[in-house]
Amino acid sequence: MGYIVKVPPASLPVTLDTAKDHLAVMFDDDNALITAYISAATQSVERYTERAMITRTLEAGYYCFPTFFELPLPPLVSVVQITYTDSDGNLAVLDPTSYSVDLYSNRALVVPVGEWPSVDPAPGSVLVEYVCGYGDKPADLPGDLVAAVLLLVGHFYSNREQDVTGVSVAELKYGVKDILAPYRLADV
Repeated sequence: MGYIVKVPPASLPVTLDTAKDHLAVMFDDDNALITAYISAATQSVERYTERAMITRTLEAGYYCFPTFFELPLPPLVSVVQITYTDSDGNLAVLDPTSYSVDLYSNRALVVPVGEWPSVDPAPGSVLVEYVCGYGDKPADLPGDLVAAVLLLVGHFYSNREQDVTGVSVAELKYGVKDILAPYRLADV
């Protein structure tokens, strides 16, 4: 199973102004650099936690219907639609009453109500389009996720001579790993 981004996040989880305040930077010369660090920090946090921060629309593809779907990058906001190629080769949209969406668990789960339809297993035979993330703007995010991004931005900005692309959240100090532990799917 893989996924594609159908609608990307509308913003980063930390604004440039917030990051500059955190860094105590009062000039504009480093704006592009700081924005790049916000993006890198966001990707690090999302990769480590396996969660989407700012809302986006994704499409996950499957070879067939699994027992249940555990969709990538929770939290799950909604399922837009589930399409599939039936055993006759016809494209169909699954009736939303034939599945249940769990918006409350730590994982993004979609479970059948009854039996899934039959499909011929092939790449993309089943496509789930869904919306995930904590919200559309930075203010919608849990404060500790924002703090983790800011700590990483500060680390990247203070350690420019190091290759930030090779640094993982797990290797970083500054409490980032501890802040993110409750959100990390591998630990939940």
